[in-house]
Amino acid sequence: MTTNIIRAQMKTLQTKDLIIPAGLVILLFLFGLDIATTEFILQNGGYEMNILMQSVVSSGLFHVFVKLIVFLITGLIVIYSDSKIKNSGTITLYLIIGWYLIVAVHNLHSITGFF
Repeated sequence: MTTNIIRAQMKTLQTKDLIIPAGLVILLFLFGLDIATTEFILQNGGYEMNILMQSVVSSGLFHVFVKLIVFLITGLIVIYSDSKIKNSGTITLYLIIGWYLIVAVHNLHSITGFF
């Protein structure tokens, strides 16, 4: 009986421990999609709507570098917050993923006219 309880606890811990890393992988994918779609829009006569990013997107490599730094800082903050206040980092990560889903859909709409 004790073995079953330990196995159940280990399974729960493994699932819980994968939530933030999986979310970070999704966020990294969305960052990449944002970069790719933004670059495509810019190369086809579009413009960056985010005033803060207008100078950043002028160079593709600098754009990738900035997004990578933002991703790393976001990941560290999410992990740190979750360690201090249970699920605070996870909720924050979900909100950021939601925001970047909106950005990705907007960019894809600008390119294709769908959505």
